[in-house]
Amino acid sequence: MAKKKRSKKSAKKKDVVKKDQLTELGGLKLNQKIWGTTVGSMTVFGPITEFHDKNAEGPALTLYDEINGGFRVILVESAMAEPPKGGKRKLTASRMRESKLKR
Repeated sequence: MAKKKRSKKSAKKKDVVKKDQLTELGGLKLNQKIWGTTVGSMTVFGPITEFHDKNAEGPALTLYDEINGGFRVILVESAMAEPPKGGKRKLTASRMRESKLKR
């Protein structure tokens, strides 16, 4: 019996920016690490993954939250460069938790 023909594996995709995707909004850029607060007053920190300029509440952005894990959507006006009160402590605690799990 003949063997099936193997398909060649495609090369890994690099970070491709879609033509209609925004790369900058309100002085913030993609992959920039920022601090912010969600609508529920939860502190978030991480790199920006996407911008949303046509949001009902105002311009927003999506980031990967390194503190709680997962993607979060926050308003651009709630994004900040400096951590809010207790922000660094939360980030350090989450990193310590991750390192204990990896052991």
